[in-house]
Amino acid sequence: MPEINGKEVIFRDSMPASIWWGLFPKVASVKQGERFLEKYSWADAVALCRATIESWEFEGKPSDPASYDGLGIVAMMALVGEAHNHAIGLFNEQAGDSGEADSGRT
Repeated sequence: MPEINGKEVIFRDSMPASIWWGLFPKVASVKQGERFLEKYSWADAVALCRATIESWEFEGKPSDPASYDGLGIVAMMALVGEAHNHAIGLFNEQAGDSGEADSGRT
C-alpha cells in the first residue's frame, strides 16, 4: 500500500467494465515518461482517482470529487501517478486472464 504525504492509500482490487469504458482511452494515451499534469484534465485526474482508490487517510472520501479540491499539487500528482500505474496493472492482470480464445475472437 503506497503512502502519499505520509498517508496510506488503498487501491481497489478490480474495476468493472462500466468504469473502464470511459477511463481506458485516457489511461492508455499516457506514454512512459509523460507528465500526468499535461495529459489529464482535472476532471480526468479526479475520475481516475475516484475509480481506483478504495480508501485513504486524507480528509474526505476518495469517492467524493470535492475531497480532491483541498489536496496540494504534490499530493494530487502523486495520487494520479499511483492511480494511473494501478489502473495499468489491473488492466494487464485482466488482459492476461480474459478467458478469450487464442484466435482473438469472442
